[in-house]
Amino acid sequence: MYQVGYKINGTFLELYRSCYDKVNYITRYAEAYIYPSKNIINADRPKCTFTKDGIMSGNVETSIHKINVTNTFSLLYNGKYDEAMQVNRIDRGHLIAADDFLTYDQKVATFKMVNVIPQFNSIQATGNWFKIEKFVRSLADQQNNLPRIYVQTGSYGVLTLSDTAGNQVEANLLQGTKFPVPAWMYKVVKIMPNRPIFAIITSNNPFARLKPPRPAICMRFNCPDTLELEDIAVKGYYYCCDPASFNPYPVKATTTIQPPTKKPRLRH
Repeated sequence: MYQVGYKINGTFLELYRSCYDKVNYITRYAEAYIYPSKNIINADRPKCTFTKDGIMSGNVETSIHKINVTNTFSLLYNGKYDEAMQVNRIDRGHLIAADDFLTYDQKVATFKMVNVIPQFNSIQATGNWFKIEKFVRSLADQQNNLPRIYVQTGSYGVLTLSDTAGNQVEANLLQGTKFPVPAWMYKVVKIMPNRPIFAIITSNNPFARLKPPRPAICMRFNCPDTLELEDIAVKGYYYCCDPASFNPYPVKATTTIQPPTKKPRLRH
């Protein structure tokens, strides 16, 4: 588990934490507190590069670059998705969104590879995931007399697609089972003190012909009336889940490292 934040006068102030699987090169989940932003000036989203922070090798970071993802998919699936991938690429999707924070330096701190999962652009940037992020931030503004909400965002499963021969092949960006493209993304929201109020899981397969079955970790639950999503493959098929029972991963221990001072820090 890695913590990202600042060290001020000897005290570490956490922005968010990330559970990164160093064996398979995938972030399982990240979690943060989100504060109300209504009537507060919000800094513009920064344009900056994602940092590795000494946690992973350069080939892990470059494997998610557009040209490398395109080549990997072409090899895995015998060119079946070559044309589609030119239009709907895989992006470095934030788990903790930059806009979950208010100040410029806090937003910059989200541009770390331990805060990234591979997501299709039509789902992440313009589809249901983008709308879910905005909806979750609106929940923070709706909690009267509560200073913040807790949000956990994660990946679940490995995306499996058919190749030109009909074989089902896992989408891993590096050899073997390394850096898998997740089959699903999820968000869980809790209000203080630790009361779950919302959970949702979204497919990361824009090529699906039919809506995939509800994952076993997601118990049926009605979606909020104010959450307006499109239940189609290219935008990300979705299920709302019972937030009280939704718990994909056990709690991980946290240890520490010390990057350079006066910048958003990582601890693990």
